[in-house]
Amino acid sequence: MPASDLPYTFQADNRNKKSVAIDVKTAAGYEILSRLVARADVFATNYRLSALSRLRLTYDDLAPIQPRLIYALGTAFGEEGSERDKPGYDAVTYWSRSAIESQVFPVDGWLGPFPYGSGDHPSGMALFGAILLGLYERQKTGRGCKVSTSLLANGAWANATMLQAQLVGRRGIRRKTAKSAGA
Repeated sequence: MPASDLPYTFQADNRNKKSVAIDVKTAAGYEILSRLVARADVFATNYRLSALSRLRLTYDDLAPIQPRLIYALGTAFGEEGSERDKPGYDAVTYWSRSAIESQVFPVDGWLGPFPYGSGDHPSGMALFGAILLGLYERQKTGRGCKVSTSLLANGAWANATMLQAQLVGRRGIRRKTAKSAGA
Protein backbone atom coordinates (compact mmCIF):
# COMPACT_ATOMS: atom_id res chain seq x y z
CA MET A 1 0.00 0.00 0.00
CA PRO A 2 1.43 3.42 -0.88
CA ALA A 3 2.26 5.63 2.11
CA SER A 4 -0.34 8.30 2.81
CA ASP A 5 -1.41 10.56 5.67
CA LEU A 6 -5.03 9.98 4.62
CA PRO A 7 -6.80 6.64 4.95
CA TYR A 8 -7.27 6.78 1.18
CA THR A 9 -8.63 3.26 0.92
CA PHE A 10 -11.86 4.57 2.46
CA GLN A 11 -11.97 8.04 0.86
CA ALA A 12 -14.22 6.86 -1.97
CA ASP A 13 -16.59 5.30 0.59
CA ASN A 14 -16.84 8.49 2.60
CA ARG A 15 -17.23 11.11 -0.11
CA ASN A 16 -20.33 13.28 0.15
CA LYS A 17 -21.23 11.88 3.57
CA LYS A 18 -22.68 14.22 6.15
CA SER A 19 -22.28 13.52 9.84
CA VAL A 20 -23.90 14.57 13.06
CA ALA A 21 -22.76 13.65 16.57
CA ILE A 22 -25.47 12.89 19.11
CA ASP A 23 -24.97 11.73 22.70
CA VAL A 24 -27.79 9.19 22.87
CA LYS A 25 -26.92 8.48 26.51
CA THR A 26 -28.69 11.73 27.41
CA ALA A 27 -32.45 12.25 27.27
CA ALA A 28 -32.03 15.21 24.92
CA GLY A 29 -29.72 13.24 22.62
CA TYR A 30 -32.07 10.26 22.51
CA GLU A 31 -34.96 12.58 21.68
CA ILE A 32 -32.99 14.05 18.76
CA LEU A 33 -32.19 10.56 17.49
CA SER A 34 -35.85 9.54 17.86
CA ARG A 35 -36.95 12.51 15.74
CA LEU A 36 -34.41 11.59 13.06
CA VAL A 37 -35.49 7.94 13.09
CA ALA A 38 -39.15 8.98 12.79
CA ARG A 39 -38.31 10.48 9.36
CA ALA A 40 -35.71 7.92 8.27
CA ASP A 41 -35.91 5.18 5.69
CA VAL A 42 -32.86 3.27 6.95
CA PHE A 43 -30.97 3.05 10.24
CA ALA A 44 -27.55 1.42 9.79
CA THR A 45 -25.32 0.43 12.68
CA ASN A 46 -22.31 -1.69 13.49
CA TYR A 47 -22.43 -1.25 17.26
CA ARG A 48 -22.02 -4.42 19.29
CA LEU A 49 -25.28 -6.03 20.40
CA SER A 50 -24.77 -5.19 24.10
CA ALA A 51 -24.19 -1.52 23.26
CA LEU A 52 -27.34 -1.43 21.11
CA SER A 53 -29.36 -2.81 24.01
CA ARG A 54 -27.78 -0.46 26.54
CA LEU A 55 -28.38 2.57 24.30
CA ARG A 56 -31.95 1.50 23.38
CA LEU A 57 -31.00 1.27 19.70
CA THR A 58 -32.16 -2.26 18.87
CA TYR A 59 -34.67 -2.93 16.12
CA ASP A 60 -37.32 -3.51 18.80
CA ASP A 61 -36.53 -0.09 20.29
CA LEU A 62 -36.65 1.83 17.02
CA ALA A 63 -39.41 0.06 15.06
CA PRO A 64 -42.21 1.58 17.20
CA ILE A 65 -40.80 5.05 16.43
CA GLN A 66 -40.81 4.36 12.66
CA PRO A 67 -42.73 1.21 11.64
CA ARG A 68 -41.47 1.54 8.02
CA LEU A 69 -37.81 1.65 9.11
CA ILE A 70 -35.26 -0.65 7.50
CA TYR A 71 -32.90 -1.50 10.35
CA ALA A 72 -29.51 -2.61 8.98
CA LEU A 73 -27.09 -4.30 11.35
CA GLY A 74 -23.52 -5.27 10.57
CA THR A 75 -21.72 -7.39 13.16
CA ALA A 76 -18.44 -9.23 13.43
CA PHE A 77 -19.74 -12.71 14.25
CA GLY A 78 -23.52 -12.55 13.79
CA GLU A 79 -26.38 -12.30 16.25
CA GLU A 80 -26.28 -15.87 17.59
CA GLY A 81 -23.70 -17.86 19.51
CA SER A 82 -21.11 -17.23 22.17
CA GLU A 83 -19.16 -14.67 20.10
CA ARG A 84 -22.14 -12.53 19.10
CA ASP A 85 -21.00 -9.56 21.19
CA LYS A 86 -17.31 -9.66 20.36
CA PRO A 87 -15.77 -6.90 18.26
CA GLY A 88 -14.22 -7.94 14.99
CA TYR A 89 -12.11 -6.51 12.25
CA ASP A 90 -11.42 -7.16 8.61
CA ALA A 91 -8.07 -8.95 9.07
CA VAL A 92 -9.09 -11.11 12.02
CA THR A 93 -12.74 -11.93 11.38
CA TYR A 94 -13.21 -11.84 7.60
CA TRP A 95 -9.76 -13.12 6.62
CA SER A 96 -8.47 -15.33 9.44
CA ARG A 97 -11.60 -16.74 11.05
CA SER A 98 -13.19 -17.61 7.70
CA ALA A 99 -9.90 -19.29 6.64
CA ILE A 100 -9.48 -17.21 3.48
CA GLU A 101 -6.07 -16.14 4.73
CA SER A 102 -4.88 -19.74 4.83
CA GLN A 103 -5.91 -20.20 1.19
CA VAL A 104 -4.41 -17.01 -0.21
CA PHE A 105 -1.24 -16.14 1.67
CA PRO A 106 1.93 -18.25 1.95
CA VAL A 107 2.76 -20.20 5.12
CA ASP A 108 5.64 -17.92 6.09
CA GLY A 109 3.89 -14.56 5.89
CA TRP A 110 2.12 -11.95 3.85
CA LEU A 111 3.22 -11.18 0.31
CA GLY A 112 2.93 -7.48 1.00
CA PRO A 113 0.91 -4.97 2.96
CA PHE A 114 -2.55 -6.14 3.96
CA PRO A 115 -5.25 -5.13 1.45
CA TYR A 116 -7.18 -2.82 3.79
CA GLY A 117 -10.92 -2.96 3.59
CA SER A 118 -10.93 -6.04 1.41
CA GLY A 119 -13.30 -7.78 3.82
CA ASP A 120 -15.07 -4.63 5.00
CA HIS A 121 -16.03 -3.62 1.46
CA PRO A 122 -17.75 -6.86 0.40
CA SER A 123 -19.46 -7.05 3.80
CA GLY A 124 -20.71 -3.50 3.31
CA MET A 125 -21.97 -4.43 -0.14
CA ALA A 126 -23.78 -7.44 1.33
CA LEU A 127 -25.50 -5.15 3.84
CA PHE A 128 -26.32 -2.70 1.02
CA GLY A 129 -27.98 -5.53 -0.92
CA ALA A 130 -29.92 -6.53 2.19
CA ILE A 131 -31.08 -2.93 2.65
CA LEU A 132 -32.33 -2.83 -0.95
CA LEU A 133 -34.25 -6.07 -0.37
CA GLY A 134 -35.68 -4.59 2.83
CA LEU A 135 -36.83 -1.50 0.93
CA TYR A 136 -38.41 -3.75 -1.70
CA GLU A 137 -40.22 -5.73 1.01
CA ARG A 138 -41.41 -2.47 2.56
CA GLN A 139 -42.74 -1.33 -0.82
CA LYS A 140 -44.76 -4.56 -1.07
CA THR A 141 -45.93 -4.79 2.57
CA GLY A 142 -45.84 -1.24 3.89
CA ARG A 143 -43.79 -2.44 6.88
CA GLY A 144 -40.15 -2.04 7.75
CA CYS A 145 -37.85 -4.88 8.73
CA LYS A 146 -34.48 -5.76 10.14
CA VAL A 147 -31.64 -6.95 7.90
CA SER A 148 -28.18 -8.00 8.99
CA THR A 149 -24.89 -9.54 7.98
CA SER A 150 -21.52 -10.22 9.56
CA LEU A 151 -17.86 -10.13 8.61
CA LEU A 152 -17.58 -13.83 9.42
CA ALA A 153 -20.61 -14.82 7.32
CA ASN A 154 -19.29 -12.84 4.36
CA GLY A 155 -15.81 -14.32 4.75
CA ALA A 156 -17.27 -17.82 4.92
CA TRP A 157 -19.35 -17.11 1.80
CA ALA A 158 -16.28 -15.83 -0.06
CA ASN A 159 -14.35 -18.94 1.00
CA ALA A 160 -17.29 -21.35 0.57
CA THR A 161 -15.67 -23.55 -2.08
CA MET A 162 -12.65 -24.29 0.10
CA LEU A 163 -14.75 -24.76 3.24
CA GLN A 164 -17.02 -27.19 1.41
CA ALA A 165 -14.03 -29.11 0.10
CA GLN A 166 -12.64 -29.47 3.61
CA LEU A 167 -16.02 -30.61 4.93
CA VAL A 168 -16.06 -33.49 2.44
CA GLY A 169 -12.51 -34.54 3.29
CA ARG A 170 -10.48 -33.17 0.41
CA ARG A 171 -6.74 -33.17 0.91
CA GLY A 172 -5.14 -29.82 1.57
CA ILE A 173 -3.30 -27.97 -1.13
CA ARG A 174 0.41 -27.50 -0.67
CA ARG A 175 0.92 -23.94 0.46
CA LYS A 176 3.75 -21.91 -0.97
CA THR A 177 6.40 -19.94 0.85
CA ALA A 178 6.72 -16.23 0.16
CA LYS A 179 9.98 -16.98 -1.70
CA SER A 180 8.37 -19.57 -3.99
CA ALA A 181 5.44 -17.19 -4.59
CA GLY A 182 7.85 -14.59 -5.96
CA ALA A 183 7.78 -12.08 -3.10
